[in-house]
Amino acid sequence: MTKNIKNVINSIQIQSPATLLFNSRDYEYFNKDKNHLKIKQLFQIPFKIEKSSKEYIGGFLLEIPILNLSYNHTIDNIINKKSSIFEIELSKIILDEKIEIIKKNLIDFIDNQKTEINIIKGHLNNNE
Repeated sequence: MTKNIKNVINSIQIQSPATLLFNSRDYEYFNKDKNHLKIKQLFQIPFKIEKSSKEYIGGFLLEIPILNLSYNHTIDNIINKKSSIFEIELSKIILDEKIEIIKKNLIDFIDNQKTEINIIKGHLNNNE
């Protein structure tokens, strides 16, 4: 969990519990007493752990109903937020590859033109 969300949550003085929603695998892990205590150390507000009705890969959902506040820190959500960055970086790679191909083709074209010019010069010199 990021420090920012932790700071916001801990600065809120509420008595109504927050809810941490985990996928089934993480729920089994964090619902055990010793692991529940690890999370309890992060919060200064009451909270409960529940199993999410949706399955997702890693991360968690945090809900504080009394404040109408929720935070989605699931892998799916992180990927969705970062997808434009992925797309930009991928397009740069593809663009760089295309530029390299065009550059190689241009160099090949120039080399071929030089060769043809030299051949023509050679024929002209032989005909003199």
